[in-house]
Amino acid sequence: MTISKAQGHEIVDELRPALEAVFAKHGLTPPQIRWTYGAGFEIKAKGTVETLDESGINTSSMEAQYYTNFGYKSMTGLELTAPLGTRFATNGKEYLFAGIAATRRKYPIYCKNIATGEYSLFTESVIKKINDAALAASK
Repeated sequence: MTISKAQGHEIVDELRPALEAVFAKHGLTPPQIRWTYGAGFEIKAKGTVETLDESGINTSSMEAQYYTNFGYKSMTGLELTAPLGTRFATNGKEYLFAGIAATRRKYPIYCKNIATGEYSLFTESVIKKINDAALAASK
């Protein structure tokens, strides 16, 4: 017998409130839950200590820590120099630059959607927009 996608959703929906409560009790951000199904069921929950800056970016997140510690230079040599929390627009939506997802080769730029609060990943093509927005904000 295998685990179906529907069963996987049921399991995660049942576990989510308990995971959120435990993470909150220990001062962690709400968990990002990833899971796989099929011959078995595997679940992974990730959370970090929440330290928000004035723009609302969690500076304790793994993505923010990576950028703070190592910076970022694209494969073409363009360096990302904007500070965390830089507000920029792309595809008709506004985002805050939140860090670098180092394990994501194709979509390493981690940003927070201002309207929804959800996080998105972008290709290196947004580096110029982020840098330009930071430059404009500093004037």
